[in-house]
Formats: sequence, C-alpha cells, structure tokens
Amino acid sequence: MNCLSINIRGVGVNGKADWIRGIKNKEKIDFISLQETQCASINETIIRKFWGKAKLGWEGVDPTGRSGGLICMWDTGIFNKIGGYKDSNYLIVKGNIKGYNESIWLAKIYAPQKLRDKKRLWERLTEIRNNEGGIWLLMGDFNSVRIPEERKGSVFNPNCGRAFNEFIHNANLEEYEMKGNRSQSTNVDGERL
Repeated sequence: MNCLSINIRGVGVNGKADWIRGIKNKEKIDFISLQETQCASINETIIRKFWGKAKLGWEGVDPTGRSGGLICMWDTGIFNKIGGYKDSNYLIVKGNIKGYNESIWLAKIYAPQKLRDKKRLWERLTEIRNNEGGIWLLMGDFNSVRIPEERKGSVFNPNCGRAFNEFIHNANLEEYEMKGNRSQSTNVDGERL
C-alpha cells in the first residue's frame, strides 16, 4: 500500500487538488493524508477533487480557527476502515489491507508548537499505540527533530529533541527513510519547495 502525506496549506487554493490527484495517479497512491486543510465542514465533493472517481473512504478533523485541519482518504478496494481516533492534532484510522490479516493503524499527526502541548500529544499517542495491537504507520508534521543535524533554518531545542526521542522509544516506533525531500519537491506552481 502506497501512502502520501502532505502539508496542503489550504484545500481551497487553485491547482492543489489537481496536483495531489496527479501524484496519486502517477505513484499509484492508495492512502493520502493531508494536514493544514484550513477548511471546516469538509465534504465528499471537496474530497473527490483530490481523489477522483475511484473507490473512496475518508475521515477528517476540522481546523481550530484558521489553523490545522486533517484529512485521510483511501481506496476502499485496498483498505477497509474498522475504527480509529480523532483529535485536533491527530487522525488515526484503523483498518485491514486486502489480503493481509493483521490490523494496520495509519496515523496523521500535526503536532503543536509548544513543548508542553507536544508532550501531552505524545503521551496520548503512546497510550493509544501501546494499547492497540497491529502495525502502525505515523506520518505528518511532528514539529520536532531528533538531533541538531536535522534542524534546518532554526535553532535545535535539546529539551524538545529529548522529549521527541523518548516518545519514539516509549511508543516502540522506528524511523525509516522516506522518498523525496524538500530539494526534490515542487509546489503546485512548479516552484521548488
């Protein structure tokens, strides 16, 4: 199952839906997660602009004011949702992948900026993770880095780094290399990100 996680910075901006749908079709994406939707009352008409006419399941979390908002959408022929959890900072979807017996949890995370709020979020995610069996995939923006070398364009906060590493350890998570990075990505206008 191929997953795509993107900070959309608003679903209403012209061209973004076509851009995401193009990536979905080219890369054969089965699960898309968006953060910073900045749009309350998401409906299937909006989701279809990103997904197209193919089989579709989806869940969303409205933003707080003009900030935040999460959407997960998936191919119901590949992934069957059977549960989940929602909060302003996460959207977790539990389901089964066709042909695979073990449950999978796909979590879209959008962490707050303040360290105390991040710690609360990580405690809650750790609690859910450790109480629920199956395979887990967490994606999104944790607004934290593990080591100083990962911090680009800002100052590394060792307390935040320590807390983030504790979360990863306590939740029994492993980091793996992702495809693409800022230097390889372009925005909807074709500009490098």
